[in-house]
Amino acid sequence: MFYQQSITGKNDVKYQWEYEDGTRARAITPADDAKPYKPTAAKLFGGWSNTFNYKGVDLTVLLTYQLGGYMMNGNRGTMRDLRFWNNSVDLMRRWQNPGDQTDIPRVVNNDNVSNGNTLPLTHNISSTDYLRLKNVMLSYTLPSTVVSKMKLSNIRVYVSGQNLALWTKYTGYDPDVTTNGNNAIRQGVDKNQAPNARTFTFGLNVGF
Repeated sequence: MFYQQSITGKNDVKYQWEYEDGTRARAITPADDAKPYKPTAAKLFGGWSNTFNYKGVDLTVLLTYQLGGYMMNGNRGTMRDLRFWNNSVDLMRRWQNPGDQTDIPRVVNNDNVSNGNTLPLTHNISSTDYLRLKNVMLSYTLPSTVVSKMKLSNIRVYVSGQNLALWTKYTGYDPDVTTNGNNAIRQGVDKNQAPNARTFTFGLNVGF
């Protein structure tokens, strides 16, 4: 077991790693200690769409899914960062006394390493498998006998919704977003990224 403590150097404040018994340890760095862990690209992804019709009423449903990928939940690391900003309630169960059993390290002022903010930790990696109700559209087309009396060819009213439901075990907000955009070699990072928005649309189509 090791932890990080601050020591004052000649010009700045440095961090020195040490073991529980007090002996010094080499600092952990991504270059020396990082190892490949999980694939970020999904092995399987796709969708299912269908339209149901009944007497002028149309219901279109689109479900999307992906399986086999993993992502680092950087939001968790940020919210457990021990610098001066809002923190997650997870810190309420931090280690405090000998014998405590917890996955949250003890509080060390200004520590942005132990909980995975600056160094990726396996604890923050989770599956991005999901099933999403991507789109639902409900529409109604008025009968031609009614529309013709108004000197029109057709009238259709509709309402649609996007991202209405998400079933996933991903620990972050949305397993379908990434901080690094389309960068092929830097996928699998979700750090302070906004999730896909849930939107609703109402419309009217009139044919003259």
